[in-house]
Amino acid sequence: MKLKNTIKYQGVKKTSVKKSSKKVNSIVKPTKIPDNNYKSFFNNNQKITNFLINLKLLLEKKDGLNSNTKKGINCSIYLIKIKTSSNKYIHFIYDSQKQTYYSQTESKADLPKLKDQIRWGYGSKKICKGITNKFVNKQYYKAELSILVYSKNNNDYSLCGLLLLNNLKQNGLYLNLICSLQKLGSYLLGLTEKIAKYLNKTHIYLKSLEAPMPIYIHKGYEFIDGNVSITISEGTKFRNNPKSAVLKKSKYYINQWGDLHFKTIKKSFSKVIRKSKRANKINKKTHILFNINGNMDDGFLMYKKL
Repeated sequence: MKLKNTIKYQGVKKTSVKKSSKKVNSIVKPTKIPDNNYKSFFNNNQKITNFLINLKLLLEKKDGLNSNTKKGINCSIYLIKIKTSSNKYIHFIYDSQKQTYYSQTESKADLPKLKDQIRWGYGSKKICKGITNKFVNKQYYKAELSILVYSKNNNDYSLCGLLLLNNLKQNGLYLNLICSLQKLGSYLLGLTEKIAKYLNKTHIYLKSLEAPMPIYIHKGYEFIDGNVSITISEGTKFRNNPKSAVLKKSKYYINQWGDLHFKTIKKSFSKVIRKSKRANKINKKTHILFNINGNMDDGFLMYKKL
């Protein structure tokens, strides 16, 4: 027997026919970043407790992720800030080496030192290069879930990385900001995916500036379509090392890329590009990204389906 099924997504209705024994996949490619879901991740103490227990398990599982930086700094102290209401936050400090949370007395003594790394920019200026401390602070206080990673030397802390997340409608998780020392970025992106799955999220959304775009593409993020085209700067890794960051994602050459390092592209890819109407319209010396959504100042919209 055949049943009619009406699918609703972002105000669009689509009628499909299916057999009763099969499921219909109603997830389509996002056309924008969903609105904020003002219902908190953690609206009661039990949810907070469960999350902290599971976060501890996530941090104990290595899964190929290493919190040691390229310089050999051991970043093992985590500050977890959870927003419980419009202007209320609670903080927890976790030591991944000892696999235990700080006591209330320890947290009260060390929390000001950790927060000062953000408040006064001692640590954020070091890891969030090109971003003002004012912007970092604004995102930090706006985020519903913040995870900051530190190294500790005696009683001194140094910020290694930060991860700021918000709840979105339509099962989305928004990555407000991610900054880190070298080698920690992949670790934090992996942790974001684990947290998203724990929270039953299906998509992660973000806005990317030009410089980190190759990293996000390499990690499986896609652009949300738009009508913007940008010329890639000289210093971007798209130019310097496109093979490792972009080459595997051939659809970006077909759908959204103009001429980009023809000499380093396999013949099968270059034939596809040269047949592209878009590629024929641009100067062969330029490097242009087509039909994306956003701008150079605020960033370009990207997402990843989990």
